[in-house]
Amino acid sequence: MICSALLRYGMSKFVSGVLGAKFSPSVLLAGGLMSTALINIAFGFGTSLTWFCFFWALNGTLQVRTVKCVGMWVWVWVWVWVWVWVWVWVWVWVWVWVWV
Repeated sequence: MICSALLRYGMSKFVSGVLGAKFSPSVLLAGGLMSTALINIAFGFGTSLTWFCFFWALNGTLQVRTVKCVGMWVWVWVWVWVWVWVWVWVWVWVWVWVWV
């Protein structure tokens, strides 16, 4: 079970990377979130172990699609905020050393 989960995860990451190169991150994120929401709703209607295992695996596979999108956005926003704070502190130190 663990080996199959790792293989699914790896294949999903690969497919996510290929799709991420072709589509915008917002489309992939919205599609991934909507598909996992539908899978979670279908999960609630299950009565057998096979049903739960299938939808659990499918849910994990579809959730991996959102990882690349979130990673791209986090990378951009972290660097934006890092540079903003660096320049703010540079200007504060320049002002302190020049005017004080």
